[in-house]
Amino acid sequence: MLRLLPRLLGREKRKYNHANLSNSNQGVFDSLIENSLVGMYIIQDHRFRYANKRFADIFGYKPDEIVDILGPEDLVVESDRSKVVENVNARLQAEVESLEYEFEGKHQSGKTVYVRVLGNRIDYNGRPAISGSIIDVTKHHQLERELKMSEERLRISLETTETGIWDWDVSNDQWYASPIFYTMLGYKPEYGHHDRYVWLNRVHPEDRMEVIRNIQRILARETDEYRYEARMLHADGNYRWHQVIGSVAGLTDSGFVKRIVGIRRDITHLRLATENLRKQEEQLRALINALPDMMWLKNSEGVFQLCNKRVSQFFGKRVNEIIGKTDYDFVPKDIADHFRREDNTAMEVGESYIYEEEIEFADRHREILETIKTPLFEENGHLIGILGIGRDITKRKELEKSLRESEEKYRYIFENAPVGIFKTAATGEFVIFNDTLIHQFECCDAKEFEKHYDNVQKLWVNDSAREQFANALKKEGALYGYEFEAKLISGKIKWFSLYVQYDPEDKSYEGFCVDISSVKQNEADLIVAKEKAEENDRLKTAFLMNMSHEIRTPMNSILGFLEMLQDPDFDEKQKQSFFDLVKMSGTRLLDTIGNIIEISRIEAGQSKLILTSVDLKTEFQFLKDLFQTQAEAKNISLQCILPEKDEVDCIETDKYKLETILINLLKNAVKFTSEGSIEFGYLNEAESFLFFVKDTGSGIYPDKMELIFERFVQADMNLTRLKEGSGLGLAISQAYAEALGGRIEVTSQIGKGSEFVFRMPKK
Repeated sequence: MLRLLPRLLGREKRKYNHANLSNSNQGVFDSLIENSLVGMYIIQDHRFRYANKRFADIFGYKPDEIVDILGPEDLVVESDRSKVVENVNARLQAEVESLEYEFEGKHQSGKTVYVRVLGNRIDYNGRPAISGSIIDVTKHHQLERELKMSEERLRISLETTETGIWDWDVSNDQWYASPIFYTMLGYKPEYGHHDRYVWLNRVHPEDRMEVIRNIQRILARETDEYRYEARMLHADGNYRWHQVIGSVAGLTDSGFVKRIVGIRRDITHLRLATENLRKQEEQLRALINALPDMMWLKNSEGVFQLCNKRVSQFFGKRVNEIIGKTDYDFVPKDIADHFRREDNTAMEVGESYIYEEEIEFADRHREILETIKTPLFEENGHLIGILGIGRDITKRKELEKSLRESEEKYRYIFENAPVGIFKTAATGEFVIFNDTLIHQFECCDAKEFEKHYDNVQKLWVNDSAREQFANALKKEGALYGYEFEAKLISGKIKWFSLYVQYDPEDKSYEGFCVDISSVKQNEADLIVAKEKAEENDRLKTAFLMNMSHEIRTPMNSILGFLEMLQDPDFDEKQKQSFFDLVKMSGTRLLDTIGNIIEISRIEAGQSKLILTSVDLKTEFQFLKDLFQTQAEAKNISLQCILPEKDEVDCIETDKYKLETILINLLKNAVKFTSEGSIEFGYLNEAESFLFFVKDTGSGIYPDKMELIFERFVQADMNLTRLKEGSGLGLAISQAYAEALGGRIEVTSQIGKGSEFVFRMPKK
């Protein structure tokens, strides 16, 4: 048909055209061509001038997408394009009348189609052209490829597995074998014997009778197939293990075996591997039994597949008595249920499942086990069973308990130690530290501590002290009782003592930190106390000398002037002046004794508050009148400054103590002011009364500001002889001020004067 169609398309079409066939016959012919199962075409000037529907379908086009648009080379893959062009040219140039060949075509979708084409040279419209037919042979090519691939796979498979094929024509006793049959035993096929008896004699003598029996059984129709393993003599003189499988391939009309076919494989490596596997299994079983752990394998139903001697000891049964049975055959149901639940858990999670349990062995001793149950799967995911391992951790548990108790004890010590405990890396970063260290540096928690002190180097106040410590530690390797000053986050400075040593095992420093600020403060206090005691001794000496002066001076004056009063040589006016001096000296002596008694009462805590109503204006007028004469005698201006509008007339307070405070302050102001003025008064504030005494006297040195309120002290001890007084006035006044809820404060400048203020709460 492929060769006939071009002729029909060329000759018959011309024949019909020349004969002027009727339109109906022409339509039949056109329908035949257009609906043919074979592609039809006409090529002229390297363009398709005609293509039927089948032709277009083969290449994925419509006829009008090909005719007068595409040429032969447009429908051919690159590798076959030159071949197609050469064939087309050969026919157009009348080198050949017709030509049949195959090529790879190019489908519009890009895929490859295999086609067979037949073309003849014709005249078309008075010019040379080619008409022909084309059929799609893609499926044919595909089948051929698959057949070749199948044959190649079979060949490779047989060669790879070294499987020899043999065929025995029993009726004619002719025997055939494939080449691999010979080569697997070291013989060349062209020199190999085709006599089966020769091959039978190459069977190892110990295996030969078994081979013969298998052949006799299949010939006797006792079986249609036989299979055996035997040792065959190799060309190198050694024996190889072979497996032979044969089966009946045909019978005679009488029912006798006519033909037997089979295969032969070299299984030497398999036999060796099997033997090695058997030895390994024996070694593995010996190893499993030697394990101190319990080890077993159950299938998914809980049936034991294997176990070792430790499992045997647990159940009190021999290993062969356990295999094939379940836990329910050996232990009470509740225990067996527990084991089964754990098996199911391991199978559900699909991976190793670890837990601890305490079990009782058949001999009644108990052990704590760490049990690991692992589900085993085949490559396809099918569950094989559960592999179990039970390790005795009884001693470990006892050790863990002891260790835990020890850790708890040391952790308690670590957390509750009164000293800061720490560990740092070799570079100084804190690794661990306790709460005491956190609180020593006034931090709220570990986070705040690490924020401010991420490195031990940040504890030091200055770099030089830190470097000194680092050098000493590097040199000695350990420091004990190393004292340093540290800066807290509040800015305060505290003293600490470090005990630290290097741990070469993990290259870190360990130690503890002791807050010795109180010790340092005590040392400082002792020094101050010592200095104060020495000062007190000096003051007492000065006080005694002062008291001696303060008592003897007025006493001598009194005794001297009393003696002079008895002298008749003095007139009455003189005697009156002597009397006034005696009186003044007595008053001075009385004040001194009174101050001594009052300071003694204060120190003994016997000075009590006696509250009365005090009119402040009247009191300050009294004070002004009291000191006016003394001020005028020294040509000093004395001014009393009171609030202009004060609705408060009276206050509730201890009049004696308030008056004593003000008198002592005014007395000192008059005493130490040579010129200028003295101002005193009070201010009525919101919650207190502010009393003040301001003078333009000699002033007080800054280092004496606090000392003047101590017992027996004056601002300038050198003045004790020039300025009379016991040095107790300000000490008494300060004690009274504190009793009234306030405190006397002083500001002063040497040569310009002083101001004493006393703020007394209203309530």
